[in-house]
Amino acid sequence: MRPIEKALLIVKERMKISGIRPVASQEYINIMKRFAIEMELVYLDGNTIHVLFEWLSKLGDVSNVTKQSKLGCLRLY
Repeated sequence: MRPIEKALLIVKERMKISGIRPVASQEYINIMKRFAIEMELVYLDGNTIHVLFEWLSKLGDVSNVTKQSKLGCLRLY
């Protein structure tokens, strides 16, 4: 298991304890996994913000609302 996946397990447990709905929690995890896989991330570090904007640009012709929701997931934890 990659370190980013271990971190996501911790985040998922924290979300559960915080009372976040399971559907919302799973959506967050799915978006983060997609981000990590598509950008070939192993760790989140100081350079991740540049990778994030690259990923958002790769989403193509999607609405700003869609991009904001993806960015919002990353800001949760």
